[in-house]
Amino acid sequence: MSFESSSEMSAKDRKNYYEKQPSQKEPALKSKLFEALDTDSGDIKEIEMEAVIPVEEGKYNWHDNFLELMWPRINKGKILDLFCGPNSIKEYFKNKKSKAEVIGLDIADNHADIKADVRDIEKFIKPEKQFDVIFELRSVPGYLNRRLIKDYLNDNGLYITSSSDEVFRKSIEPVIKNAGKNPENFFNSDELEQIKYFQPRAIVEVKNIKSYIPNYLENEVYVIYRKRKELTQK
Repeated sequence: MSFESSSEMSAKDRKNYYEKQPSQKEPALKSKLFEALDTDSGDIKEIEMEAVIPVEEGKYNWHDNFLELMWPRINKGKILDLFCGPNSIKEYFKNKKSKAEVIGLDIADNHADIKADVRDIEKFIKPEKQFDVIFELRSVPGYLNRRLIKDYLNDNGLYITSSSDEVFRKSIEPVIKNAGKNPENFFNSDELEQIKYFQPRAIVEVKNIKSYIPNYLENEVYVIYRKRKELTQK
């Protein structure tokens, strides 16, 4: 996979840059990413960035580097975080003083706003278009919940999944790349009719996510899908 590379700064310089200018972090990458999300055609944009925000021991800010890159694009309306765990995405929005409404759903964590299985979501949230962003991070590798996209995501809304780079390369990247070229080999007729309306628009790899925990280092890959309006007109 070839990526657009971030600047050649040292880890210390990147950290200092972020602390001094958080709103201007990686402006070129932001521009390229947002441009990809606003188009309906063309190749998937692939972006690589170095992590500058460390994962602190006792905290769950694993995804903060990606969220910062996506800011302010994700700062809008209503957001659903599936398998939210300790509700760290909601905490991130709170720390940014965002007015967006973030709802975390998880069957196994008491920090969730809704403690339930995603399969029972209709018992708690009415199945109508209402969310601008749906996160499904670190859940089932390569899994794309088409029903949630169709029933809950607003037109032009974003559906964002993630996995470790190792899992991505083994099980997700081949499907995404090949499905784009030969979708009939990967989807049934009903899925083919829908998949064209929420194809992936961007892949972002955050490299060297650092932790204050010694010797802990990993890359995370995010896939961003955008729902096109035509899906709801079928």
